[in-house]
Amino acid sequence: KHWLDKEVNTVRTVDLKTVLARCGGKINYLKMDCENSEFLILMNNDLSDIDYIAIELHNQMGEANFNKLKDWVSLTHIGFPIWNDDNQEVLLINKKM
Repeated sequence: KHWLDKEVNTVRTVDLKTVLARCGGKINYLKMDCENSEFLILMNNDLSDIDYIAIELHNQMGEANFNKLKDWVSLTHIGFPIWNDDNQEVLLINKKM
């Protein structure tokens, strides 16, 4: 089934805006391994105050969502890979660096 079709587990979380606020509004290095929640965490959030994002990208999000996320993250960061059928470990660098 599609990765958003049903809830598998419930986990208490804070959103990215809260993380940024708790860090004083800027993050130098953000390491993410969120087991296929990267799309939901990063999409439509302001990433401009994060210098580096180390991320594991999961192919379960599908090519269309991968490309949506790539387009969004590429507004502020370089290094987003092209789609492939494997999970990928990626370092994204803020364009202001």
